[in-house]
Formats: sequence, structure tokens, C-alpha cells
Amino acid sequence: MKIELLEKERPVFTRALIEPWRLVCLGLGLGLLCIGSHVTPSVDWDYPISFIMGIWAYVFAPWTFRALFYRRWKMIPLALLAAWAGIDGVYSLYWWCRGFDALSVFRVPNAIYSAPLYFLLGFAMNLEFRQSSVRKETCHG
Repeated sequence: MKIELLEKERPVFTRALIEPWRLVCLGLGLGLLCIGSHVTPSVDWDYPISFIMGIWAYVFAPWTFRALFYRRWKMIPLALLAAWAGIDGVYSLYWWCRGFDALSVFRVPNAIYSAPLYFLLGFAMNLEFRQSSVRKETCHG
């Protein structure tokens, strides 16, 4: 099996988002986020924010990763905006709308945990598994 990265010019919304193995990863990731919000005694981690941030990252992290990895200079500002939105923007907006008093305390720790996960997901969702065609070479003596 050969592992490659998705090609550089793949758009944000692509058929790759609905490939079975990626959807299974999304389901497992959302499940882990929900379990984490249930067992962790953190007041800023609930089910809705798990789904909001998880789905945002699932859709935009692969494209962000490609824009940065392939140095698509024209797309980097949008990629950084998408990354900020996925790491801090939707989190802050959600808790601001809910009237969360301690938002300023939780923003930095959330970003510290969310940023590596966002880019790790971007990398993982860019992997493409292909059947390699290995030829057997025989020795003729």
C-alpha cells in the first residue's frame, strides 16, 4: 500500500470529505470529543462546542494544511483565517453568545489544545491510501 498526500489543487469542498474512512474518522473524533466533554469536569467543554469545532476542523483543516504545506501564497491568508476560526473563532463566538463569564480565562488553554489537533487532523485527512503495483522481479540465470 502506498501512502501519498492529496494533490495541491484540491478544493475546500471535495468528494474526499465523504470517503468512508474519513467519515468513520469524523464519527470517532466526534464521539471522543463528546465522551471527553462528559467525563472532563471543564465548564467550557460541552456537546454543542464539540460538534461545532469538530465539524469545522473536519471540513477546513485539510484545505488549510494543503495551503500551508504546498505554500499556496495566495491562499495562505484565507487558510490562516480558517485555522483561527477553527481553533479560537467559533469557540469564542459560541461562548460569547452563551454569555460565558470566564471566556477570557479559557481562550488561551483552548487554543493551546486545539491548534495541534487542528493541524494533526489536517495532515491525517490529506493522506491518500493507494494500492501500489509492485512488480516481482525474477532472476534469470
